[in-house]
Amino acid sequence: MDNEYKKLAVNIEGGTFNGRLRLPDNSQIAEGTFTPAQASGNAIWVNNPKKTLQDLLKVGYTLKYDDGTYADLTARWTEEGRKVTAVKSPLYFTTHPTISSGAETVMENYTAAEAPKLTVKAESGSGSISYQWYADKNNKWDNNQSKTNGQDATSATYRIPTGLLAGTYQYYCVATCGEYTATSKKAVFTVEEGVAEVTVGGNTKRYATLTKAIAAMKDAVDAADADLEITLKILKNISETGSEWKIDGGTKNVSFCMDLNGCTVTGKGLYITGEGVEAVFKRRRHGTEWNTDRPSFYSEQSKAYGREW
Repeated sequence: MDNEYKKLAVNIEGGTFNGRLRLPDNSQIAEGTFTPAQASGNAIWVNNPKKTLQDLLKVGYTLKYDDGTYADLTARWTEEGRKVTAVKSPLYFTTHPTISSGAETVMENYTAAEAPKLTVKAESGSGSISYQWYADKNNKWDNNQSKTNGQDATSATYRIPTGLLAGTYQYYCVATCGEYTATSKKAVFTVEEGVAEVTVGGNTKRYATLTKAIAAMKDAVDAADADLEITLKILKNISETGSEWKIDGGTKNVSFCMDLNGCTVTGKGLYITGEGVEAVFKRRRHGTEWNTDRPSFYSEQSKAYGREW
């Protein structure tokens, strides 16, 4: 029954409805008056918990109460016991902020090129329109709603800043024209906390998996034409049980240091090879370990496997 319900599309273009109206995702409201069945009831209720009233309205329409105030279109239902009418909106968004697929999630220390650009457009019958961007923050240090700052925080196009801490951020824009305001839909941006940090030649970058970190180290070794120093620092416990990591320095002079930083790493094995490779493991505290079904690393210089140097 639920699957069939989701396939329905209901278009309402006028008339009067008495009682709670629950509509499927593909529905659109353009005009019409809606009255709740009882004083504690809601005239319109959005069935999908991931949708809002705005998703049910045809572009250019809004919901207006009898006293002349407008419904909060970011909510999932209208206010209890209040009759509401779908009317032409004096101010509305025709373009909402979106982030292209694959760009919604980045790692800590992401670059400016990886920071998405958000664009909106609002229309009004008359008057000039101003914009203000907001962010709902949810991370270990901050959980609130705030205005954004910066040169483009009050323009139709906003670039998400670099340097955000790991967490989830929901960006949206509020347009104002005279006495009217409109709120756009939200674009969700996620910054992931790295599990491993690689430093090559003084440049440090974090990675979501140890496998990605090792791959970056291999690329650095392959591209090197001089002596190279690489430090791999583990930031949290890692379990990649199906992974086996190998780096071959060949005849290049590579100084490799792995700092376990008090963490535990689980995998099939790590192999550091090469005639000019020097490898050092640091634990930082008692109890740090590699959980592998093979020795942790192999040194070409000593022709032996080892656990910790």
